[in-house]
Amino acid sequence: MRIEATRIGIIYKPKTLVVEYKKSGYSDKRFHKKITFQNYYYENTQTLSDSYPFLASIPSSLLDNMMNKLFSEVQDLNKVPNNDLRHAKEVMNRVFMQNRLTLGDPKYQYDKRINHEPESDSSWD
Repeated sequence: MRIEATRIGIIYKPKTLVVEYKKSGYSDKRFHKKITFQNYYYENTQTLSDSYPFLASIPSSLLDNMMNKLFSEVQDLNKVPNNDLRHAKEVMNRVFMQNRLTLGDPKYQYDKRINHEPESDSSWD
């Protein structure tokens, strides 16, 4: 049986991805699936597609865009449960480790100095 997503939408409270899809063998019948996220962060769209096979028919760029919109609002990590806080810190550490420059990296520059020009008047400072 082939499953093809036809429309996708998001609900912000609670964080939910709504997918309308159709199955082969059902002529004009459409199905809806609501995926509600308990966590404040999601891993990536590949693991999401692995868990929900009907999402494979949605282009990954569109799914990434929808998930970024859904999770774009800034969360107050002081108010989240410990499991979500631990997960958020793991994600932040992973991103930091991917972006850091070490002594052997070609873009590494020792004692880098940058002059910053203020965008607005800061005479009160």
